[in-house]
Amino acid sequence: MTKVLGIDIGAKFVVAFCLEQLPVGMSYPDFYKRNAKSCISKIGMDNSKEGSSINLRDAIELLQEIQPDYLVMEPTGVWYSRLWSDLAAHLGIKVKWIGHSDLSHNRGAYGFKDKDDRTDAFCLAVSYFDPIFNARNAWLYWRTGAIAEVNNRLLEIKSLESTTKIFTQQLRQRLKHEFPEVADRAITNSRAIGGFSPWVGWLADVHSYKRIENEYAKSIATALSIAITDYTRNHALSIVGAQIQETKLKDDLCTRLLGDSFDRYRDTLELFGFGYVMQATILTNIYPFEKFLLSGQPHIDRYEDDRGKHKKNKSLSGFQLSLGMGKRLVESGGSSALTYSGSSFARKMLYCWITTNVLPEKMQDSWLVCELDKRAKSNPTAALTVAQLRTRWKETKGTPKDRHMAGVRSAMTLGYRITRLLYDRLLIEVSS
Repeated sequence: MTKVLGIDIGAKFVVAFCLEQLPVGMSYPDFYKRNAKSCISKIGMDNSKEGSSINLRDAIELLQEIQPDYLVMEPTGVWYSRLWSDLAAHLGIKVKWIGHSDLSHNRGAYGFKDKDDRTDAFCLAVSYFDPIFNARNAWLYWRTGAIAEVNNRLLEIKSLESTTKIFTQQLRQRLKHEFPEVADRAITNSRAIGGFSPWVGWLADVHSYKRIENEYAKSIATALSIAITDYTRNHALSIVGAQIQETKLKDDLCTRLLGDSFDRYRDTLELFGFGYVMQATILTNIYPFEKFLLSGQPHIDRYEDDRGKHKKNKSLSGFQLSLGMGKRLVESGGSSALTYSGSSFARKMLYCWITTNVLPEKMQDSWLVCELDKRAKSNPTAALTVAQLRTRWKETKGTPKDRHMAGVRSAMTLGYRITRLLYDRLLIEVSS
């Protein structure tokens, strides 16, 4: 009999529920109420004891005592869940991963109205035995090896960018008083001087910059005897440190993307014009490409209902979903709409890339634009060309929200087409 431990992971505590089979003879909520006391363990995410919880070192003994065959978890906070993944690997326990939305759907389907850590742990364990969920094959793929390191660098870069953004906002506010002439100046990395912005380096007292010194001598703040405070200089120093670290991480990311593991993908991603950060974003969501295929071939689902015969490429749908460009039908009464679903992070990154690398008019002769237009013109139904979508996007920039959304939809239309084209190219290059 398979023993499964569902664990819900938080910043301070982990709640675990042990299950050996699907509950029978009663509803899931009733089974949970009758067995929660004997099946649940609360584990602190440190080495201290608090209340009735056990700590991390005790957790190893607990797992050795229970001897589960599987742990079922969500990829919560990456680093929280990674600790338990490593712990399971150390003890020879297999791990199954479930997405947040799938767990939410399962929890409702199992009859739970409230959401708390204990019921989540129970629903995680139930999901392992759920024949309907397993038939969907909706378990997540956990990144290991080279792609895990690429994902680490990407997360670290994004974390640093968020931190730098906060310091930058505060720095600009201070400079409006202490050095207003540079308060709105761009802060860009310069590899020539070590990876940080020269004028911010001058402000932090780590770099000499004669031009900025001269500007400061002529500043209105200098004329009013307003000094640059240590608080402002320390903010600048924090930005310099973050920029240096970000530059090193990007160099390391670029080196890792040149590794043998991604040889089959590199030519295609470069053909599309993706930079290394965008390449990393795509790879961390679609690698390995074979996970979308069925026995090495596209998974084509054919079925018939009251609306007629249907043919759906489930491999393509899964691929686009992983990049945030999957389409979901929302139908109610006489209205229906298609919304984009999947990875919100990948979708945001793709949107930003499209607005800077496809929609600007200077990109009109690129291979990607020509290929997208070729497909649009060969489509049996009328489809807008890139130039038409570009015009719509340009006309709605800076307009009220309702009109601006038309421009956003133009970018998303391109995103949908680009991911479809990317799938077709990778199907040829990677699976051949």
